[in-house]
Amino acid sequence: MKKSILFGTITACSLFILALITSLDFFIYIAGGLGIVCFLLSGVLGGALISGDQIRANIHTETKDHRDKRNTGMYMLALFGLPNFIAGILLTVLK
Repeated sequence: MKKSILFGTITACSLFILALITSLDFFIYIAGGLGIVCFLLSGVLGGALISGDQIRANIHTETKDHRDKRNTGMYMLALFGLPNFIAGILLTVLK
């Protein structure tokens, strides 16, 4: 999980520096969009966007290994998206 936040921070810093050098508007959409997409995918993997009946069915049919992989993917996507989302907010404020 440390790698995902590291890669997310590197991506966000790169986008932030490129935005300051070139056009802010384009990189605001890229950084913010990347953060939002990662959060949405994390919500899908975490089960936040499905009904209670579907969550119950998933719990009874999946193995512990599968659930652990799904949760790890959820956390990794959220940790990757967080720095990018913050960079998008900071770029919007600087605009």
